[in-house]
Amino acid sequence: MNKFNSILAKQKGGTYMGVLVVGVLSALLVTACIAPPLVATLMVIGESGSVFRGIFALSSLSLGLGIPLILIGVSAGKWLPKTGDWLNTVKEVFGFIMFGLAIWVVNPFVSSETINILWSILIIFAGIYFGGIRIYQRFATNIERRKVYSGFVIILIGCAMLINQLVGMEKENANQELFADSQSLFTQIMSIEDLDQNLRLAIGDSRITLLYFTADWCVSCRQLERETFTNAALISLLAEINSVKADLSLNNEKDKALMSKYSIFGPPTMLIFNSSGKEQKSLRKIGVTRAEELLNDLNRLRNNQARVLGVSL
Repeated sequence: MNKFNSILAKQKGGTYMGVLVVGVLSALLVTACIAPPLVATLMVIGESGSVFRGIFALSSLSLGLGIPLILIGVSAGKWLPKTGDWLNTVKEVFGFIMFGLAIWVVNPFVSSETINILWSILIIFAGIYFGGIRIYQRFATNIERRKVYSGFVIILIGCAMLINQLVGMEKENANQELFADSQSLFTQIMSIEDLDQNLRLAIGDSRITLLYFTADWCVSCRQLERETFTNAALISLLAEINSVKADLSLNNEKDKALMSKYSIFGPPTMLIFNSSGKEQKSLRKIGVTRAEELLNDLNRLRNNQARVLGVSL
């Protein structure tokens, strides 16, 4: 990266060859930046299987990336902001954003209480840095005064978040106990054969089935388990129906076979089967789902099955 930057700095402006070299090297440097949206676009195209949708999506991506650069180039940089002290402020803001990114990365590995405390501390230090330290400076202009006032407001917000988190820890601990109760209600399956056997038993008992796909590395699964599976009414219902869990953490051949059979892209995904063992595709849940929505769908299906069979499920 540094080598490319040094080559770019040595290019002579005002020549066609220099512009060509700058363009080629710039394309290499920004490739890593466009990789995530490009991969996401290709995944959507592969999932849909539509050639025209692929052409439209990739064309839209390239136009969205290219048009701003073309406009800036045509304007000869007249639309770009001028350098000044504000650039240092931007650099400092992005420094705190990087700290926030670090907190977001560790989210799957620590408790929600720890994450909220870290966010609170980061906001407090950001307020101290941008506002509190400047209190010792001379307030020559209104801009300086606004910076100081804004800093103190940020400090107050951070302190409020921290206090709220400390007060709410008892509630979070109660939710963790409810989550542990709900997890004990799930039957672990490892393969398609395990699932088929489990569904046959559920069919014999005339019970509907909830199949939950999860993984240790799934961030959204942790949110689902904290916010959805801690609902007391849902836990009671899970105890009455056939609740099954497929852990895809290893991503081995058995996991891939399970995902392929039901066209599962990844966790968290929940499939709902009726008392005959047939999946109700209209009730499939992808991503984080509210407890009320899942509870309503399961109760509605169970009641419909009870009316059809003339029994209480």
